[in-house]
Amino acid sequence: MTENTLLKKKVDIVIFIEHKDREMQISKYLKKKLEENNYSVIIASLHFHTHIILFQYEIKTIVTPYIGFGKSSISNLFFKVHGLNINYINMNYEQFLFPFAGKFKIPKTEPAKKHQINFAWGDHFKEYLTNSGASKKNIYITGRPYAKIIKELNLNKSKIKIDLASDYNLDPNKKWVFIALTDPLSFLDDKTLDKIVEAGADKKGMYFQVDHD
Repeated sequence: MTENTLLKKKVDIVIFIEHKDREMQISKYLKKKLEENNYSVIIASLHFHTHIILFQYEIKTIVTPYIGFGKSSISNLFFKVHGLNINYINMNYEQFLFPFAGKFKIPKTEPAKKHQINFAWGDHFKEYLTNSGASKKNIYITGRPYAKIIKELNLNKSKIKIDLASDYNLDPNKKWVFIALTDPLSFLDDKTLDKIVEAGADKKGMYFQVDHD
């Protein structure tokens, strides 16, 4: 059986997620809103479902958590198969950037600069993208999706703290400090930090961040 004889499933939009804990809720919200406007949508794992989508689905648009047009990355793989016959939308989940790592997030290839649609939370990130060569007409300021989700949840903060205290045997009367998952940078040794510099990070900016953390 050849590829041409395979009956592919048709879907308008595939929303790819990388980190379930921070992207699934927003993806489900987007899926619901898009389906209300008669689009067919599926949510797929960037790591586990990419090959399935490529071989078993006829698609119109992919939504990715980041630019992903680097070598062997998500958008690049789909571009090799579909070219400009489908749309590429970048959610840009990471828009609070370390002073040393910003250039990891910039568009570097022609498809990323000229064709990929980018969502920016505000003018600052829009300017960051345009200064890096991204097409201004493909950048849309959306606000931060998390803000919309949290507002709609209308959560009771006191109850959340009580529930967490019960689940994890914590004292609800004490002040709690949450440490971001990116802060462990400060616990890395110089050898590991030097490898990050070799990958393209700005050394001065990185050690400033380490000292800050």
